[in-house]
Amino acid sequence: SKKIKANAKSLYEKKAAEMRKAEIEKNAASSVGTMADAQKRITKAIGKINSALVSMERDRELQIKTGTAENRLQQIL
Repeated sequence: SKKIKANAKSLYEKKAAEMRKAEIEKNAASSVGTMADAQKRITKAIGKINSALVSMERDRELQIKTGTAENRLQQIL
């Protein structure tokens, strides 16, 4: 009878440990997914910022070229 109780207790503890391990793995997978989503959002935001900076730089270059062209035209006239 003691052996049966010991085996039952051992089996119960083993099953409980497996359930805890499964829960830990589930939480870890969820955390990794959350981190990956955050990284994607950050990467997307950085891409938008870079795009805006490039656009501003092009606009500035265009304004400089336009200003230079206006000055030349005024000199010619």
